[in-house]
Amino acid sequence: MVNTFTTMLKRILIILCIFPLALLAQVNTDQVTLMGRNALYFDDFLTAIRYFNKVIETKPYLDKPYYYRAYAKFSLEDFRGAEDDCEACIERNPYLTEVYQLRGLCRIHNKNFEGAVSDYGKVLEETEKDFTARYNRALCNLELKNLDAADTDIDKLLSFFPRHYRAYLVKAQISLERTDTAKATFWVDSLLTLTQRDASAWSMRAKLAMTEEQWNLADSCATKAIELETTDADHYMLRAQARHSMNRFDAAHADYNEVIRLVPHHFVAHYNRGLLRSTVGDDHNAIADFDYVLNEEPTNTLARYNRALLYERTGRFREAIDDLTFLIKEYPNFVYGYALRADCKRRIGDFKGANNDDAFVERSNLDLRFGKAPKHPTKKVVTRTEKSLENYRQLVEETDTANTLLNELIGKVQNLKHDNNPMGMIAPVLVQRQQSTYYHTEIDVINKKGLVPLRLILSADADKLSPTTLEYTLLQLNTLVSNDASPASLVLRSIVSADTYNFTDAYDDATGALTSDSLLVTALLQRANVNYLMADVMPEVRTLKLAVALTDAERLIEYTENAWAPAFYNKAVVLAAMGRKADAIEWYTKTITLDPYLAHAYYNRALLYLESGKQHEAETDLSRAGELGLYKAYSLLKNSKR
Repeated sequence: MVNTFTTMLKRILIILCIFPLALLAQVNTDQVTLMGRNALYFDDFLTAIRYFNKVIETKPYLDKPYYYRAYAKFSLEDFRGAEDDCEACIERNPYLTEVYQLRGLCRIHNKNFEGAVSDYGKVLEETEKDFTARYNRALCNLELKNLDAADTDIDKLLSFFPRHYRAYLVKAQISLERTDTAKATFWVDSLLTLTQRDASAWSMRAKLAMTEEQWNLADSCATKAIELETTDADHYMLRAQARHSMNRFDAAHADYNEVIRLVPHHFVAHYNRGLLRSTVGDDHNAIADFDYVLNEEPTNTLARYNRALLYERTGRFREAIDDLTFLIKEYPNFVYGYALRADCKRRIGDFKGANNDDAFVERSNLDLRFGKAPKHPTKKVVTRTEKSLENYRQLVEETDTANTLLNELIGKVQNLKHDNNPMGMIAPVLVQRQQSTYYHTEIDVINKKGLVPLRLILSADADKLSPTTLEYTLLQLNTLVSNDASPASLVLRSIVSADTYNFTDAYDDATGALTSDSLLVTALLQRANVNYLMADVMPEVRTLKLAVALTDAERLIEYTENAWAPAFYNKAVVLAAMGRKADAIEWYTKTITLDPYLAHAYYNRALLYLESGKQHEAETDLSRAGELGLYKAYSLLKNSKR
């Protein structure tokens, strides 16, 4: 009998020892990797990341899964996250040439051109004729103004590929950097003798013609580029500027319209179209264009000056005064601004203000007459288009895009449509079905005082009950509460009331539950969330409601002994809503320290970093949030670079 028992015990121990290994064996990493690569083939980058996450979690010592995940992240424009994965791959295997190729691209997008040059050097050590590596290294050296190094790479490239069109354009660009326009023209013309079908060559030829003010030639070259690439806004923009310069206003206007149709947020097209409309007397539409520019870039002094002139011309004197006042603050010696503002003030009956401005103009004229220097230096405002106010009628040219970096690794990018609002609080939620969520722990594990079978989840993630189900549930809960107003039933009814936007009843029920049991976790979570929601829809009590929500969040932190990440997260959410950004960042950081897998904490902290101008930190957090499954982070990551 004893021997039998001993034998059974040994078998049980063996099974218990083997069980964890069996769990790991359940993941066939080769099969999952293949599934991830198939997802990459079909440009399903989000699914691919999920597969490679699973492989990396199971076998973190493998090298290739990091490379594949880096490729997926790169395709989603998460260049920082992709570079980190390349680093991880290289740490595990420093001999994979393709990883250096990909990391070079990531570093280009992250503006680390020196690092990219180093990576491409490693690729070329293995494969001297690698076109992509040599071409991109030349472009990086061109960006770094290492013109001789760029020239050497392109010459080598042409020795291997004498008819490769891109190399001719880079040679032209190098010549332009050396201010040798004739040589640049030679290289572009040489390319056009090889092929008449390269739109980029015609586009660059148009730019070269414009530098020589050969407007007709620029027009014809840009037209050739358009014929080859009918949906490229840059070609239409070039032709519009050439035609604008020739006073072919109708044709230029049509081209500006086409640019804006293709790229609705094209900043320069709106500005130049505003100038054109102002010239032909289409004042109201010109104002609309300058409105757009100033909405995008409020410090654009040229647009503001043009709009001020249009306001004055159309009799909108108060608006003109506002714009001129803004300009005078930026340019204290803007004499014509004072003179024009004086005239506008006089038109609205502000004779005292007009006299003060006239006095400044008179003093300035005397100072100039007797050789006195201005009292204040003119302030220089560096923006995308501003140069100096006397250039207010000049067309704006775009940044040169001739050295665009191209590579076959860049595939389709999934364009996810999401808002950029922060994720809300973690609260108890009734859901239509079992919800897939990071929080596998049920409330009752934390809650020592009562049992409410709800899941902890962000309300934004919840698959909530339908209106019909909510109505039926509320009737049932009313009956339940009338018979037994237990804290659990009050919390349940509070949740349903909040889902029907009856926040007053939701707040009363949560408070009632806390009156019966002041340490009921679900009630604390629920009341904090209700107050947070009320603050959003009731601005008159926003400050008070956020203060109460903060108090409940802090009570929960204390009750859970400073060890529960959702409690820290909720406090950070409330602090951010109160405008206490630095404090919110601190508490999100504490949250992440407790739970490094809470994607929503990374996402919300990234939003605060973006508002604070910390682009690098924001991109790092968004990359991590996306990797953890919060894929709206990739949408924000892309938009934050625009």
